[in-house]
Amino acid sequence: MSSISGFFNQPQAVNAGSGNGTDESRVLPVINLNQVFQTSLELYQETITKSSPIIRCDILPSVQGDSVQMQQLFNLVIKMILLNLPIVNNLFIYIKCDGAKDEVMDLSIPAGFNKYSINVFSNAIHILEWADKFKQEISECKTICTKNNGHFEEHTSSDSGCLFTISLSGKMN
Repeated sequence: MSSISGFFNQPQAVNAGSGNGTDESRVLPVINLNQVFQTSLELYQETITKSSPIIRCDILPSVQGDSVQMQQLFNLVIKMILLNLPIVNNLFIYIKCDGAKDEVMDLSIPAGFNKYSINVFSNAIHILEWADKFKQEISECKTICTKNNGHFEEHTSSDSGCLFTISLSGKMN
């Protein structure tokens, strides 16, 4: 199993909202997505050991959000790649992280944070019914990202594999 140890940073609490006592004013932790990804890999360790994928991951940002939801998001993405795995030679999972290059000020992004696009690509080629089978998981990923001021997209191809794009506000530590 590949490891991304060494990329871990300590989470910090950041105040979110106006402090008016509503749900939006609660302090949301800053979650290190490197740790979240490592935990997801550990959850599916048996499947990973059997399929022996090549796993490559850029350093991921820390994001302000709900830690349980962030863990669920990454668990679902890994699940959709690994479960009901089609036969491919040399399965790989590549996670690439890019900071947004937008020149437009986005007021939904907290001060000190930037928008990051996390692309999870795998050469796992799924049958056309794949999207129907994982409709609930895709919907849940979209809901989690929306609740955490982000966006989720999924693209599959019977020729090249699958791509999941997770856009979230975060910062590199």
